[in-house]
Amino acid sequence: PVFLGITSFVPGLKLKMSALIIFGVNLPLALLLITGVADREEREKILVNNYEQQNILELNRIDEAILSDYRAIEKDFKRNINRFDISTKENMSNSVIKIMGKVYRSYSFISRIIVSHSERGTIFSRENPEGRHIDIDMDSIANYGNSLIKIINGEYIETTDIEATDKNSVLHNMGGWMSRFVLLNAGKINAINMLSNASLAYTDFVFDDSHRSWACVFIFIDDFTLQGNYLYKISKLRDEQIRRLPDSPRFAAIPVSIAKEWRAFPKRKSAEEKELANLAEKAYKSRIPAHTLTKIRGEKYLISAVYGSNLSGYSLLMARPYRLIAAEIEGLKKQLSILAMLILFMALLAAYFASSLLIRPVGILKNGLESIAAGDLRKKLPDSPVEEFSTMVSSLNNTMYQLQELKVAKNVQETLWPDKGLSGKNYELYGKCSPATELGGDHIDWLELEDKRLLIVIGDVTGHGVAPAMVQASVKVWLALFAQKAVDSVSLVKEINRLHITHGAKKFFMTAWFGYYTPDTGELEFTSAGHPYPLLVKSTGETEMVKVPGMPIGSSLKIRLKSEKRVLEPGSSLILYTDGFAEVQNASGKMLGFEGFTAVCASTAGMKAQDAVENIFSKVALWGEQNDDQTVIILQRKSL
Repeated sequence: PVFLGITSFVPGLKLKMSALIIFGVNLPLALLLITGVADREEREKILVNNYEQQNILELNRIDEAILSDYRAIEKDFKRNINRFDISTKENMSNSVIKIMGKVYRSYSFISRIIVSHSERGTIFSRENPEGRHIDIDMDSIANYGNSLIKIINGEYIETTDIEATDKNSVLHNMGGWMSRFVLLNAGKINAINMLSNASLAYTDFVFDDSHRSWACVFIFIDDFTLQGNYLYKISKLRDEQIRRLPDSPRFAAIPVSIAKEWRAFPKRKSAEEKELANLAEKAYKSRIPAHTLTKIRGEKYLISAVYGSNLSGYSLLMARPYRLIAAEIEGLKKQLSILAMLILFMALLAAYFASSLLIRPVGILKNGLESIAAGDLRKKLPDSPVEEFSTMVSSLNNTMYQLQELKVAKNVQETLWPDKGLSGKNYELYGKCSPATELGGDHIDWLELEDKRLLIVIGDVTGHGVAPAMVQASVKVWLALFAQKAVDSVSLVKEINRLHITHGAKKFFMTAWFGYYTPDTGELEFTSAGHPYPLLVKSTGETEMVKVPGMPIGSSLKIRLKSEKRVLEPGSSLILYTDGFAEVQNASGKMLGFEGFTAVCASTAGMKAQDAVENIFSKVALWGEQNDDQTVIILQRKSL
């Protein structure tokens, strides 16, 4: 405590400030870091998840890289096929034997080559590595290739009178969708299905300059040989990487085919590891990546497995030594421990400097806030030697002054509004004002005159705050002085306009509606000073907008106004309002508008005045939040 500059242990502001900095800011952060050091399990999950994602990405790259080998093989096949001599049938036959024989012998993964040409077929296989010409009807694939040539050349005529047991019928009738697949994928290695047998094959056609097809080539590929060659190459590269970088991830490929010739990589024994085989089987069956933590030959590994989409005979596995993850966790633990100690040290320094430099200006602010809480808004706070706090003290002094003004203005404004509605044997009058801010700009008033008439006033002063509140106060006073003496509503508004421009706040305009109502006859004499037109709601729910033009108070010394008269029918209501209702927006930004507000008012037909007012406020609130002052007055002539 002495180090922090605290000489007394009474829990005053100085002690609380120091405790706040140490225990309220820095210490919780330090404790959070210490907790993070101890929370090894959670960080381990994060690191394991990151490594799993890296494994999946690397395995997917290996799976997709075989496509590059496919493209190179396709390019070589295409180059050789384009060398066919199609000048004569004999030359075609000789070039097929020569060229495709060389292709067959060059690639160990080719199981068969079948070429359909010149109404005959040529087949290359293990039994016929040099090639052998056959009759087109002796081989279903050769026959099918001949049909594709005819389809391309527009010479194929489909018949339906061939018996179902006929070989040509089977081939031709299944050939519609198959031929489209072969033609669209010509020049590519694809998995194709022929007569219920799936096979990886390259298909292509030979064309002359007039785009006429002369030959169809099928090169069938042993999946296990092609994929095996690729995985052997990958395994060699991974072995070299491990020799250079012993901590590199280990790669394995486990076959999912039951055929004996499918072998595991990098070694056949890899498939005998129970954990690897189970994980490979899980990835194969679920078709989603699988992960496990297990020990292999005494060392713990994080292993991920994916089923190959291109290497479709294998599940691919990637194993990372778990000691790498453990090392990262320990390194992070040390870093966080050092950081926690530094933060604790900085907390002590911050507390020391705060206690010596910040406590005095904080005390000044504390006194100011206590004065506000006590309602003593006239107090002026002394300046602070600290620049930042000096600005804060100045702002607080200004705020206290403004709060004092607002307090006075709010008290004045609250006395302006009628404290209750009016009612008689044949009428009801009720209104409500809801400011959007502490001091609104809407004006609401009604007076019961000596001659039994009612004066009803609603208005909207531009802006919000103290000045509009003072304008309302002035209007309240002028109404009390001239309401009884005025000949009609127009003369009353003109007199208030003259006083406002001569003695009032000239910069503030006020829209308003003034009306004299005689309860015994239901007659209403009224004028409008630029205010939104009232709505007349009949007992049937029909509405009418009572239009009368006029200029706002304060807009000109000689404003143009017009007086109108109307007799309210029994059961009808006159609704006066300000524009704050129509400006309400819903969640999508659409305004309620005057049409929407008219519909809300129409729904109040038959309600009592007070119930109708509350109904309007509640329904508009359902549309959206209030963003401007809202005021409504309802004058209702009771039914006979």
